[in-house]
Amino acid sequence: MPVFGGPWWPRTLQAFRKDPLGTLMAAQQRGPVVRLRMAPMPVYLISEPEHVEQIMQTRHHGYSHDTPAHEVLRLFLGTGLTTSDGEFWRRQRRLAQPAFRRDRIAGFATTMSSLAAESCREWRRVAQAGATVDMAPHMYDVMMRISAKTLLSVELHDSSGEFEEGVSEISGFITRRVSQVIRAPLWLPLPRHLDFRRRSRRLDEIVLGIIEQRRRADAEHEDLLAMLMSAKDAETGEAMTDRQLRDEVLTMLVAGHETTANAMIWTLYLIARHPEVLDELVGEYDRVLDRRPPTLDDVSRLTYARRVIMESLRLYPPSWSIARTCKHGDTLGEHHLRPKSMVLISPWVTHRCPHIWPEPTVFDPDRFTEDRSKGRPRYAHFPFGGGPRQCIGKEFALLAMQIILASMLSHVRPELAAGHRMEPEPHITLRARHGLRMQLHPR
Repeated sequence: MPVFGGPWWPRTLQAFRKDPLGTLMAAQQRGPVVRLRMAPMPVYLISEPEHVEQIMQTRHHGYSHDTPAHEVLRLFLGTGLTTSDGEFWRRQRRLAQPAFRRDRIAGFATTMSSLAAESCREWRRVAQAGATVDMAPHMYDVMMRISAKTLLSVELHDSSGEFEEGVSEISGFITRRVSQVIRAPLWLPLPRHLDFRRRSRRLDEIVLGIIEQRRRADAEHEDLLAMLMSAKDAETGEAMTDRQLRDEVLTMLVAGHETTANAMIWTLYLIARHPEVLDELVGEYDRVLDRRPPTLDDVSRLTYARRVIMESLRLYPPSWSIARTCKHGDTLGEHHLRPKSMVLISPWVTHRCPHIWPEPTVFDPDRFTEDRSKGRPRYAHFPFGGGPRQCIGKEFALLAMQIILASMLSHVRPELAAGHRMEPEPHITLRARHGLRMQLHPR
């Protein structure tokens, strides 16, 4: 099996901490299965679609979420849907799944369109003023309001910005801690620990406030929060504790807005860099929508827009790395994985493999036409993961992206601000290190 990194593994880990994406891309040059010398335990980078499918789908029972990354993430999210495993995860997934059925998500379209229209009025004012604007906070804000309103039936108002700032800072703290060989205990009064605890407490206050507000409310709701609050344990008959509810609500708020907002940021960047794509996109919106707010029925007709979004998710997948523990050992082709080893699967890497994607760094939405998609391996493109643990909010995210993009481009035309530099920042999700400074032009 090819090996990446010298015998002194902390040096490879240091390189990974400095440039995770570059390190993984360099390692992938050695082969489809590569052992990474960057931890005391065996670590493997897996990039071939058939091997990814084996780990995530056909033999998923042999792999667990019990990894160092998830252990650290639990400090923030607790044991929510993203971080739990085994029978507890299966129970929570069953409880949450009805809220993400296609018919339920279809009902979210009107709310998404209404909230996107509110943001569009602000973006049009910015465009008319002629000032440049960082669109990253705007994307986080609109997705936070959409997630809160559709999944929890609440409006965060002034808490939206505070929530996003807390998530951003905690995300950076978690990312740094994951790659530390020796982790100082959180009870040590270090400045970064104190800041983490302070921000976590504030997010808890916001989330527990939402739960308490619902307990006092007289109105009936049929949203995700109502399903979780009414759920009973099959064996004990007990309802979820406030701590369990907190973990699930926080997980849904973070996952619901963080991944989709980042995907929107990178999509806006790409279409602004490629005016010919932007022109075709605007033309499709004008033909289908004629400047009116998008509806669910419109989305299926916006075929070019969907290709643009799928290509953006290929180049800049929000979940850039997925970790699993190989419980009992496994065989991938001619390569043998050791028991208790860690497996890294990177959509960033697989999505840029030239033998799967010719000219992989080129932004080309027509890769996703029906003709060009024929014969492509199922796990050549997996921005939402795959298998039983595929992101529960996949259809929710795709619908939100379609509606926000259609609403925005019906009112303004985005252009990158002169001199602005985009750089990926791999935190829990793939962020834009310097935001997204744009000039908006009225349409």
